[in-house]
Amino acid sequence: MSVLNLKKRKKIMIIPAWYPSETNPVHGIFIKEQAKASSLYNEVLILYVYPNPNTDVNKLYQSSESIEDGMRTIRVKYRSSTKYFKKITSQISKENYESNNNAPNTRNFNIINKICNYLDVLIYYWGNFKAFRKLLKQGWKPDIINAHVFTAGVPAIILGKIYRIPVLISEHYSGFIKKDLRNIDKCKAKFSMNNASAILPVSKGLKVSIQNYKIKNKFYIIPNTYDKKIFYPTKIRIKKEKIKMLLVANITPIKGIDYLLKSINYLKLKRNDFQLDIVGDGPSKEEYETMAMDLGLGEIVNFHGQKTNAEVAIYMRNCDFFVQPSLFETFGVVYIEAMGCGKPIIGTKTVGPLEIINENVGILIPPKNVNSLVDALNFMLDNYENYSSEDISKFACKNFSYEPVGKQLNEVYLEFVKEL
Repeated sequence: MSVLNLKKRKKIMIIPAWYPSETNPVHGIFIKEQAKASSLYNEVLILYVYPNPNTDVNKLYQSSESIEDGMRTIRVKYRSSTKYFKKITSQISKENYESNNNAPNTRNFNIINKICNYLDVLIYYWGNFKAFRKLLKQGWKPDIINAHVFTAGVPAIILGKIYRIPVLISEHYSGFIKKDLRNIDKCKAKFSMNNASAILPVSKGLKVSIQNYKIKNKFYIIPNTYDKKIFYPTKIRIKKEKIKMLLVANITPIKGIDYLLKSINYLKLKRNDFQLDIVGDGPSKEEYETMAMDLGLGEIVNFHGQKTNAEVAIYMRNCDFFVQPSLFETFGVVYIEAMGCGKPIIGTKTVGPLEIINENVGILIPPKNVNSLVDALNFMLDNYENYSSEDISKFACKNFSYEPVGKQLNEVYLEFVKEL
């Protein structure tokens, strides 16, 4: 149910760099959550152009349309010349090695691969233009284009210039904080962000990191959001045999899971009243499973793989506290989801957590610091019951649920479009 009267609702086109798809249902899920918050106040259309995971298709573009969570969602898959080239070169390399017992000279392959990368960028831009023109022919023109991530901002800016539509860029990318943007990405960021009507980073720290790249514009901090109908506290706290810690993440080194496992290894020497559940999948999952077994944590640490939002919420309600010692976070959606379930948090003093975790909801420690993490875990094991589940959940709801975040977005939109 929308919050605003239909006559007052603006047409918002969201062009995301990342978005859930059939092959990766959690990719950019936080962008979809912001879109759902925006749809409370506006008519939202999603246009997601992305490389087709199937390299055997003949068509350059394949499009589909559906209504998802009340939002018109258009997905345009394009045939990636880079992926196709890698498939071909892999076959050539294998055949060449088997026939000559020699690896091929890769210099020419590298040159062609670079050409394919640039070609893919052009195909991506043209896919956005084609889809946009089709919408215009159907009589649908947005009042605002809201790109998510500067790479999607490039075609959004060009469309905005051609059709005189304000363009806002919501930013989530941690590369600004880590200062590891490639030269081509620096060019894309400066072009899109300096030409946008405004930039909407998810945290103040990310804003500063963007400005460090000599990008000047209007900034509005719009946090990420969560669904309070899924992430809510349990009414009754059941005393369990073991205290349950929980981590939910895309399993990569940036989440600091190796530091957590080392900390658990030290902690088990002092006490045995806890267990750790790790929910999520990712490229480092097998590595950390092996690490846990090598450290003798097989009966303490449990890996559960990828779960749906509803399933994650159950894990959160069943845990006693949430821990994620990330090395970098531009925001940290899982923190607010866990808070929505009324759980105290252990996070790190990085950009996102610094702005959303206070002493009433949890503890912040330096990243990459096993000693501090051991102390925090030990403290939380002894004191998690002293935190108010109700107060934590109310704090999350007041600041990060769909209604307040959608309202903030709508207020920004209204600054750049005239009343209909």
